[in-house]
Amino acid sequence: MWNMLRVGLIVWLVVDARSLAGLRSAQAALAPLPALMACAASCAAPDVMINACSSALDSPRVHPQHATTALDVVLNEFMPAPNAGEQEWVEVYNRGAAPVDLSGWSIDDMAGGSSPRAIPQGVLLEPGAWYVLAWSGAVFNNAGDEVRLLDAHALIVDTVSYTSAPHGLTYSRIPDGSGAWCAGTQPTPASANQPASVPPTPTATTTAPATPVPSAPATPTGTTTVPSATATAAPSTATAVAPASIVINEFLAAPTAGAAEWVELYNGGATPVDLGGWRIDDSAGGAPAQLVPSGTTIAPARWYVFTLAGSLLNNTGDEVRLLDAHGNVVDVVPYSAAHGDVSISRFPDGAPAWLVDTPPTPNAANQAPAPTATATPTAAPSPTATTPSPAPYPATVALNEVLAVPESGGEEWVELYNYGATSVDLSGWSIDDAPGGAAPKPLPAGTQLAPGGWYVLAWSGSLLNNAGDEVRLLNPAGTVIDHMRYTQAQHDQSISRVPDGAGPWQAATPPTPGAANQALIPTATFSPATAPPATSTAPPPAPYPATVALNELLAVPESGGEEWVELYNYGATSVDLSGWSIDDAPGGAAPKPLPVGTQL
Repeated sequence: MWNMLRVGLIVWLVVDARSLAGLRSAQAALAPLPALMACAASCAAPDVMINACSSALDSPRVHPQHATTALDVVLNEFMPAPNAGEQEWVEVYNRGAAPVDLSGWSIDDMAGGSSPRAIPQGVLLEPGAWYVLAWSGAVFNNAGDEVRLLDAHALIVDTVSYTSAPHGLTYSRIPDGSGAWCAGTQPTPASANQPASVPPTPTATTTAPATPVPSAPATPTGTTTVPSATATAAPSTATAVAPASIVINEFLAAPTAGAAEWVELYNGGATPVDLGGWRIDDSAGGAPAQLVPSGTTIAPARWYVFTLAGSLLNNTGDEVRLLDAHGNVVDVVPYSAAHGDVSISRFPDGAPAWLVDTPPTPNAANQAPAPTATATPTAAPSPTATTPSPAPYPATVALNEVLAVPESGGEEWVELYNYGATSVDLSGWSIDDAPGGAAPKPLPAGTQLAPGGWYVLAWSGSLLNNAGDEVRLLNPAGTVIDHMRYTQAQHDQSISRVPDGAGPWQAATPPTPGAANQALIPTATFSPATAPPATSTAPPPAPYPATVALNELLAVPESGGEEWVELYNYGATSVDLSGWSIDDAPGGAAPKPLPVGTQL
């Protein structure tokens, strides 16, 4: 259910055409040097990447009018999306052996954009030193732009472009001056650049409703693009950047007067996770995100409580978002209202479903709300004539399977699953799509969902969009109990959890309404040289093992060389890759099949 981080960079080398033997005219020649690299300081697992980095093959842009020393000055770090009240800035670095006079040089965005920002007269950049130019106002676009270093003649000395900007984090070369461009790094103006620190984890699944919002990796790119490595994933679109074991577990949005709001995180994995550089935020475009202190580590099966500064969360409804060090959304929880001094929490810790109005338990196991005593009508009050009402909003019901594109004449449907030990009354519950979409579909009064049982709600008409939508399970109060997102729905194929109730979301699975979900089983293929023997049909390989990932690729080999893609099995058992294939974008070249019998 995760999407492989997409990384791509082209660095351009421009040389004086007159210096190239065999050219008939004196014109500039562009020699694209495409490179692709998925870099991680601690890449123990393929689904975790410390930084989205470009190739280290970063060459300067040479122009015949440039002094030789000018080629030694490069863009080294930049801050395109500072936090509120802070400034954009760009750092340049002298990787040469001689000082360079930067008088008259300037920083600019893409051609035809904002006015260049001039470096003051008399700035002399010593070897191995940095110079930082900051300014008021906005030059760079958060949704993507170009950063250009211009010399005193307005000629481009160095340039890099990016596709998105994480707030409060920089893009930087690691190591300084010659290394790859990395995204989501901690700001280090006028000092050595440092990689972000996000430890690897062996899993890449999350649980609803904490479905990470899809986020394109903020990777600096060159002036052209190359095919990027992608992994077709389940619809919940978890990004393969941060450990998926970390979830928002509880939060207090409406504390008593004088007390602080707080958000509790929980590590459901088996290894400690460094949260340094992560952030807590509300809905996109709201208040500035708040930074988790450097060096913060959360142990397995433990909690971390982040106390918010000021008021971040709205009492009338908002979102709580957890962002990793690159600005990618790891977990997001919407809520419709917050009541005084009671929390909203997962129960039990790390589980998919949320409870409202729970007793606050920071840094401790979450608790369900205490049952409310309801008096039984009698002629006279009796202290013994009270019975507790059932606990509100049972935490054991989850979205389990979705059919968004039925056959012609068929109906859309959503399946629920009860992974608890007691029956749940679903009277007044409903299924809905994204907020502001179609009207919710109510479940019939009296609907009981037995332990380990399924319930399928089908309807006429169209609620779910084929090109991507959200599915939400609402309790009678309208609170979101579970939700999932998908980016594309296939005709007459469902989107389902495998295994039921707790597994990751998988796309294009065979519909199994009211029954155990199944992963799509690859069709066995046979070598053209031999026909399949009629009496020795082998069992198909295990359905879509969740432990195989794209790990490395070479898109532009040397002359005469071959393109290649590397796969990695980060699980504990072998995987049969018979019938699997490598493909580029849909509608492109024919897929490249893996040989029958390939074991990883």
